[in-house]
Amino acid sequence: MQLSSPLAGAQGVPFATGHIQIVVDASTNILGTTWNAVLIDPSGAIITSSTLTPSASPGSYKPFATNFYYGATIPVLGPSNVYKAYVNNTMSSCAPALIGAFAT
Repeated sequence: MQLSSPLAGAQGVPFATGHIQIVVDASTNILGTTWNAVLIDPSGAIITSSTLTPSASPGSYKPFATNFYYGATIPVLGPSNVYKAYVNNTMSSCAPALIGAFAT
């Protein structure tokens, strides 16, 4: 599982992008309806996305043998920040899993 849009390590991501996309190594929906993305900025502020739902392939970015994409909406981000991105099961007490970081 990893960031698909923006890509992990991306710089200069528009802070009003409004969406986040992840890709998993699967051919079907394995996450169901209880997952979201969590972004954490350098000050520790937590930003949560809408629920991750299946989304269309962004085109040529296919990091796995089988690729299944999920998208979610996010609010406007702060300019010139680095955001760590996590996936979170909203029905679990387990810690969210880091999937990458990007900068606005």
